[in-house]
Amino acid sequence: MNNEINEQIDNSFDQIKAEISQQVMTELASKGIDVIEKDYNAGIEVAKLINSYNATIENIETQINNNNEKYKESVARVKNYELHLDKQDLKRETLDKLDSILEKQQKFYEQQVKDKQADPLYKEAKTEAFSVLNLLKDCEIPTNKLLEIINPMVEASDTKALEIAQILLQKNNMASYAIDSAIKGINDLATNSDLVTMVSTMRDYVTTGNDGLSYFAYMSRYK
Repeated sequence: MNNEINEQIDNSFDQIKAEISQQVMTELASKGIDVIEKDYNAGIEVAKLINSYNATIENIETQINNNNEKYKESVARVKNYELHLDKQDLKRETLDKLDSILEKQQKFYEQQVKDKQADPLYKEAKTEAFSVLNLLKDCEIPTNKLLEIINPMVEASDTKALEIAQILLQKNNMASYAIDSAIKGINDLATNSDLVTMVSTMRDYVTTGNDGLSYFAYMSRYK
């Protein structure tokens, strides 16, 4: 009986928290403040946007075809004129939204990095990693062991710390190369290169209607 009561209380608190959170999100949105949720996925947002675009385009095309079948050519042309304008407006709006997703992803990435590097546990792990590296700086460190040591810095996308580690191990060519590769990988993530390519593919699709292999590959991945 007590378990049921506790469960009901927990559910009530969860519901209240969800309602308050939604109210805050709505209020911030009304003020033009874009709140990015912790589980935000830019690829999924792009796919949803394109699915919505496709559905709206299909609806407009259906209306155009219905007008062509129902009315004389001169009447249908007049009725379809605004529908064609709606299509053009939709394309412009979709292209603008694609660009805004790129901006949103950049803010999301930067906030994630900031939060990770500000975590006291990370600062402790980084200090410990440098202590170990300092002890081993004149030794040959197996690459797998080195990657294990610097892993906290890599996960926190702390390129500055990795550059310092690289200087510390500059006499060890293999270690220096491994750290350089890690830095390059982080920089690739920071530039959102895969998302940039996805957005470019979708911009081309919206502009020209070209739905090649890249288009279907991205839509399949994020369906």
